[in-house]
Formats: sequence, C-alpha cells, structure tokens
Amino acid sequence: MNEFAQMYAMLVRGKKIRVYEMARYCRIAPQSLYQILNGKRNPPSMQLVEMIADYIELDPIGREKLIDAYVMTVIGKEVYERRASISNFLRTYSDSSSVLNLQRQDDIASWPEQSFVLSQTISIVQMMYDMFFDARESPLKLFVPADFPMLSNLVNSFVREKQKLKIQHILGLYSETTDSMGSISILAALKNIIPLYSSFASYEGYYYYHEIQNIPFTPYLYYVVSDHAVLQISRDYQYALFHNQPQIVKSFTSHFYDQQKIVHPFLVSISDVYDQLEFYEQEVKKESAQYFAFHSLLALIPLLSQNDWNEMFAELDGQERLIAISRMKTIQEYLEERQCQFLFYESAVAGFLKHKDLPLFKGARPLSFESRLSIVKRMVERYSKLGYCMLKMQNSLFRKELQWFFTDSTGFLQIIDRNERKMFMKIDNPYLLFIFKDYFENIPDRMIYCEKEAVELLKSIVSHAENTQ
Repeated sequence: MNEFAQMYAMLVRGKKIRVYEMARYCRIAPQSLYQILNGKRNPPSMQLVEMIADYIELDPIGREKLIDAYVMTVIGKEVYERRASISNFLRTYSDSSSVLNLQRQDDIASWPEQSFVLSQTISIVQMMYDMFFDARESPLKLFVPADFPMLSNLVNSFVREKQKLKIQHILGLYSETTDSMGSISILAALKNIIPLYSSFASYEGYYYYHEIQNIPFTPYLYYVVSDHAVLQISRDYQYALFHNQPQIVKSFTSHFYDQQKIVHPFLVSISDVYDQLEFYEQEVKKESAQYFAFHSLLALIPLLSQNDWNEMFAELDGQERLIAISRMKTIQEYLEERQCQFLFYESAVAGFLKHKDLPLFKGARPLSFESRLSIVKRMVERYSKLGYCMLKMQNSLFRKELQWFFTDSTGFLQIIDRNERKMFMKIDNPYLLFIFKDYFENIPDRMIYCEKEAVELLKSIVSHAENTQ
C-alpha cells in the first residue's frame, strides 16, 4: 500500500464512506477509485486528491496530510523527505548560538610536557576554550565534525572577550548520493557552520565528501591543534587525550595540512561590491544558465534603474563607480535574455520597504524609501516577464539574515548577522547546490500565488507603505 492509501485509511478511520458516491462526486469510475484508495494505483492528479478531501470533509490539517501523502507517493519518499528538510531549514534557520560561562584556566604554553585523559564533554569544551588562547602564531586547526557540541557557542564566548581568533576547520559531509539522509546531514552542517562564518572569528571551513578520515591506530577520531598542544577527541565526544609534546603537535599539524590538500572549501568568501558584481557578471554570461533567487534582495537587480545605480554607488570614486555601473548594465542585459525564477515571500517585499539599512551589495549605500518604492512598483509592472514568483507561507517572516542565489553551477549566500555585519559567500559545494536547486525547481504550484493574486498583494504592500511612511 502506498503512502497516499495509508494516509487516506488513517484519515477516514471510524467514518462511513460510500466509495460509489465518492466516485460520482469526483467524476471517476468506481473501480478506478477503489484501486486508488487501496494503493494499487496512484491518484492521477492533485485535483482528484482535493476532491477526495472535500468529500470526506477533512479539516485543514488533515487536508494537508493527504496532499503531502499524495506528493510523497508521486515523487518517492526519499525525494519528498529531502525537499521537506530544505523547506524546514529555510523556515526555521536562525543564528541562536549563545555564549558559555567559561573562564581561561591556564596558559598552556607554560605547562611542562605531558599527556593526560579528559572525560565528559564539558571538560573537553573547557580545554578547547583554553586552546583558543594558545592559537596566536598560527590558526587553530579543527579536525572535528560540524555537529561538535557547542562549537559556535565556544567561538562566540571567545570573541566576546574581544579576542582575535583564526580557525581552519576540516569536517566530513555525507557522500555524493542524493538521499534524504545526505540532505539532513549537510543541512545540519550548514546550520552549525553559518554562525561560525558570521562570528567575529576568521573562519575557513573545508569538507570531505565522506566521513572524516581516521588517523591510523587510534580510538580518538577527531582532534584540535593549537600552537603548543593537541587534543584528541573520541567519536562520542566523551573522552579526549591531551598532549603538549612538540613532536606530537608537529605530527598532528602535518596531518592536518596534508588533509587540507585533498578537501574542498565549504564556502568561499566574496568580500566586497566588486567581487559580488564580478561573480554575477561571470555567471550570467554562461550560456543556457538558469537562476534561482530565494527571499533575496538580490532578486531586485533586474528592476534597478540608472538613478538607483547612481544612488547605490555614490560613495565610490569616479572610476570605481563607472566599473560598477558597467557591470550592472551587463548583468541586467543578460538577465533579460536568460531563464530566471525569483522566489520570494510577501514579507520580503514588505521588509525591503520597511528596513532602510539594507544595501543590496556590501559596501554600497542603502537606497532611499522613494527608490525602494519605485522598485516595487516596477515589480508590479514586470512581474511575469522577469520571472517573479510569490510563495505562500503561513507566518513567514522577513528573514534578512539568510538569502540565496543559485545558478546552474554555483551559488551565492548572503548572511547578515546579529551585529548587522553583512557577508557574501560563494558556495562551491555541488551536493549543497543540488539539493537546494532541486527544491526550488520543484516547489508545488499550490505553494505559489498566481500572477493576479501576487500583483494585488504587491499593490496593497505599496499602498500600505505609502500611507504609513
């Protein structure tokens, strides 16, 4: 029995359903409906599923469950779960890492040479905190998974003390398969790593396409290296082995740098407006490229006018401004010719009009309210021509801290942290690109407003903004 038939049976349990009458209501042959309800055939359309839901008088929650079961039946459970994990990530992500109440215990550089065992995660976390202070001459080297307990909390606790920290981190990701477990693994990694990129530490993440490679002949799979110490950590994070003998430190440092030669950068930083514009220009020039922007102010690029460019780049000097504007013209011209899909929530447009401190590019001047209002009005006029799609989402918020832009071959992530610092990261992880692009390409029609509905909502947003400004 398929997922749809199982869910239907659960939802009608205890009800007296006359299948012959339901078939007449749904305008389908009774024998065909019997086969569908018993899992011997898949429902041929969403319309039929909705008519079944109407006939058995499901409440909104039950109706959604039946529709989800239908989608799962049609596309397969693994694909459904993978896309559901992306949807959940986009709806719930937030940088909620807090600081820990830790104090530096001692100066590791002054300790006599020794090795000893630590037990319990909290003791390991405290030792790592002390090792942060010992990473002065070279970066702190982390050979631990992205889900290591309290890693982002540790970093935030350290930089809270106005300490400088440079981190190089090698982690393992799921293999290049495309099942739901792979997406859950990589999304968990992304959720834990983004706060590290947005902390005040200098963070560089690298990944394998498999589990972290073990060091031969040791039960301690993971390790941390500072200038004068090594902390080997067990797989369950409950035990660790500390060393500060120079030869051992040197051996682990060599292993780390050897591994660094065969791993890939997790996210590649794009530091300023020129790098961002250069990235966009390179991508849009690729033939037959598709573009997906999600909840992103960057989706507004096709709507910008010459006056908007001059306003944004006003603080650049003459030559820099000319280069920036030239690139913007090129980007817009190519976007007019390419297949684009700019996905957004109603709240994203409202947020764009409300928040006056949101530059479209790092280093660019934020646009005035009048300019932002004109941009949204142009969106109303050119909605379908430019490929805009307003998504339906209950209780969606304007999430300025995480915005996405994807092309056929790469991606672009904008992070705005709790301190209003803006970072733009180029994504070179093919599997990460695959799972997000697959999700954006296959958003169900029922989750997208039709053009007429979307345009009317945009007009109401404009009207409200004009009346409250």
